[in-house]
Amino acid sequence: MSKCMTEPYRSQISHSTLFSNVSLEGMSHLLESCPLKKLARGDVLLAPGQSNDKLYLVLSGSLGVHLASPAKPAFLTLGPGECAGEISILTETTTTTTATVIAAEDCVLLVIKQATLWAMIRISHVLARNLLHILARRLQHNNKVIAEVAGL
Repeated sequence: MSKCMTEPYRSQISHSTLFSNVSLEGMSHLLESCPLKKLARGDVLLAPGQSNDKLYLVLSGSLGVHLASPAKPAFLTLGPGECAGEISILTETTTTTTATVIAAEDCVLLVIKQATLWAMIRISHVLARNLLHILARRLQHNNKVIAEVAGL
């Protein structure tokens, strides 16, 4: 059994937005292939133009998403149960990292490779719906920020 399928990680995975109402038993063989990644506060996970073929699910800690300079405040903070790297995966272009993602505090992340995520989506339409929900919420957040900046 991989470390991600042991407690407390199994519980954290099952309570994440991505895996909400998804049977982990049906995906255990795929989850067991997903390593855990630990980041210390300030470590860079993703940077613009960087090649990326993984989705990162935050199990503990938080990530700051920076659209401009990492020295400026984070545009978005991702906490436990949220994910980063999904745009690269879904566009199937591994060079489209669009933001700098930095550990805002010490983190433990579940690393899901692109091929593994697509296999999970084939197994569970609920997971596919959850991923669409995550993307829709991000679009809503982005639209709100754009409207505020544009004074709309």
